[in-house]
Amino acid sequence: MSDTTQNLATDGNTVLDEPGGGELHVHVVPLWMLAGVFAILIFLTVLTVAVTYVDLGSMNLWIAMIIAGVKAILVAAIFMHLAFDKSIYSVIFFSAIFFVVLFIGLVLMDTAAYQPDMIPGYAPGISQ
Repeated sequence: MSDTTQNLATDGNTVLDEPGGGELHVHVVPLWMLAGVFAILIFLTVLTVAVTYVDLGSMNLWIAMIIAGVKAILVAAIFMHLAFDKSIYSVIFFSAIFFVVLFIGLVLMDTAAYQPDMIPGYAPGISQ
């Protein structure tokens, strides 16, 4: 048979032999799980907007960044099937998201240091 022949794996999942020698495993995610994750993403989006109406000082930034990180992890884990792959890939991705949230949060916290020095409508680098 050729390399593109469809085989049945021992666990019942469909496995396609790839030309490079790897295997392509098909993961069927139930519709209720996809709808549930979509509902959670919508809820987290509404929560992010709701947090902007409450003055929590510098915590507003961190709450928004944490919510964005959780949303990125949900999308990668469920919609991109990272939850069904090797666990080391999840660890690497979640670590990367953690550090992105941390670094962007720290950079955005720095804007409060020079915000009072800004003059509205004044841009010294632009001359007309």
